[in-house]
Amino acid sequence: MLARIAFAAARLWTWEVVTGFDGVLDPPTLRRRFAEDFPKVAEACRNGDVAAWPVFREMVSFNSTEGRRHRYLVMRVEEDVARYRRHYDRVLPRMAMLFGFADKLMRSTDGYENCRLSFLGGGWLYVLVFFEGRLCHWSEESGHDAASAQERLERFDEFLRRDALFSRAESWKFLLVELDGVSDPEKNEWWCCARKDPFWRGVDLDAIAGIKPRAKRKIALLALAGLALAFAFAFGGGEAFFDKGIAYTRPAPDLSPVPEYALGGTYETEIVEKKYEEAPHANVARTNVELAEQETPASCRAPAVKLFGVVEGRLVQASIDGGERAWLRIGDSIGGYVLESIGKDYGVLACGENRMEVRNGP
Repeated sequence: MLARIAFAAARLWTWEVVTGFDGVLDPPTLRRRFAEDFPKVAEACRNGDVAAWPVFREMVSFNSTEGRRHRYLVMRVEEDVARYRRHYDRVLPRMAMLFGFADKLMRSTDGYENCRLSFLGGGWLYVLVFFEGRLCHWSEESGHDAASAQERLERFDEFLRRDALFSRAESWKFLLVELDGVSDPEKNEWWCCARKDPFWRGVDLDAIAGIKPRAKRKIALLALAGLALAFAFAFGGGEAFFDKGIAYTRPAPDLSPVPEYALGGTYETEIVEKKYEEAPHANVARTNVELAEQETPASCRAPAVKLFGVVEGRLVQASIDGGERAWLRIGDSIGGYVLESIGKDYGVLACGENRMEVRNGP
């Protein structure tokens, strides 16, 4: 059955946590540390003013002189998501569509693996920073027009040049997008791109414990279908029944897990945005999108692949069958193959049991 995803209003911002070099951040520890840094938000969560505690998604971690630093994307839902539980499998932040725009841009345009993307719409300024193709910063600020947004971005770009992590980049790309001029079909396309990325696959703003109502209904329907099939097999003759046009295929193999990313560096200011506690809530419309997960597997046709650049464990830049250069990630299709893993100077393509290794260079 098709997975259904709802998009709800939520606030997103970057939060940094420092631990020992062997420190563990389990859910209880994260909540305790969050309550120390954001006491007003934590008190609202305890009082039931919001549906649940924020959802934390680690973006990057790196060593510093003080210990191990972890930068998290904090997602705090700003509406009751209980109404989504019956008809939807997951709930994602509405502004995840901005990630979808960035993903399309980096795949289609060279040089955007290190970029500061900003979006202005409805008086809100959204800033996303991608370092070596990975989301490492997210901020949202209200009360901006074109002039004040430009002034704010100039100050933010100074922070990029000072920050020990971001200053590693030799060059940056900068882009400002006016959201008020983007059509609804184009935004829907951004949402589709975002929900397919591994970064969002494990995210769910619905914090209900146990099996969710829609999942229970799926299990019940599958159980009924299984019983019906068993009765048909038992009473209709197994071999004769299965000879009447019911085809079976082997399930597709699971995708390789996304490798963990770690960088060395020290810490600069402007990461933890405590002003969120006083910021007004966004008045954002909500859109529900039904999405399909199924794809038809391709045949194992060996493509002609030439690598031009590799970001170990994350991205490869390659031309396929003599075409234009493009940035590819783990899980992307290349001819009949799928990019299974990325090493220091090579990538491994897989198609069923077949494996093919392509290396960087002539």
